[in-house]
Amino acid sequence: EEEKLLDRALKIGERLKERFLQMKNKYPLIGEIRGIGAMRAIELVKDRKTKEPATQETAEIVQECLKNGVFVPTAGINKNILRMLVSIEITDEQLDEALDVLERAIAKV
Repeated sequence: EEEKLLDRALKIGERLKERFLQMKNKYPLIGEIRGIGAMRAIELVKDRKTKEPATQETAEIVQECLKNGVFVPTAGINKNILRMLVSIEITDEQLDEALDVLERAIAKV
């Protein structure tokens, strides 16, 4: 309570949600956004109607992010979900930088 950690987690979550929704509007590869607080996920699909998993594309995005200093783990049975579990100690600037790396990777793929 003293450090207002819950408030920070909610603020990070809203920031992630907002950026992910902006990306979803730009990139058809993003099928669904989900999560709560500072724990969010992006499901990548080849086609939003069929929801066919974009497994290879997800792996390429992860590699591109790693090359640029951002670790994004995958999840799901098809490994087509990008998980974001952000430390509540991250600064807004660091979070924006990481999200910029992620978006550039998605755009590239």
